[in-house]
Amino acid sequence: MIFGSRIAIFEWVFSILWIGGVVGATYLVIRDGSPVGVSETLSVAVLIFFWIGVIILIRFACGRACTTVRVLSEGAVAIVVRYPHKVIRRTYQLSDLTDLPRVVETQDSDGDPYFRCELTVGPPFNEPICLAEGCSKEQCEVTCSRFNRAISQTDAS
Repeated sequence: MIFGSRIAIFEWVFSILWIGGVVGATYLVIRDGSPVGVSETLSVAVLIFFWIGVIILIRFACGRACTTVRVLSEGAVAIVVRYPHKVIRRTYQLSDLTDLPRVVETQDSDGDPYFRCELTVGPPFNEPICLAEGCSKEQCEVTCSRFNRAISQTDAS
């Protein structure tokens, strides 16, 4: 059975599009100069502002990961965490899992409730592994139940 979260892909694609827009705007300002009625100093200041945003966005996007957790029939859990610049793969025996997944309630950027079904594992993962996330607490609870059922069936085999 496979679990995971791929929400980071949206953030990666948005980042690429945003960077492309800033690169395009920078090219146009270099090629054509400042827009009519806008001082060159203001154009450069705006471009610097947007390039600082690009740097912050790259740092944010590179810290977000897509996760895939596969419950294997051999009594193990294979975890793959994909970042834009690296991939971490680890396999844990079910006996090595110290905690069952749990639903964690946080807030999104608008202050609305946001839920994550998280599995805590050992190194090299410094943060819990996200099995599911979204604005539906019920969906995250179902994912936790499915995962627990999958490992109990594997454990019983």
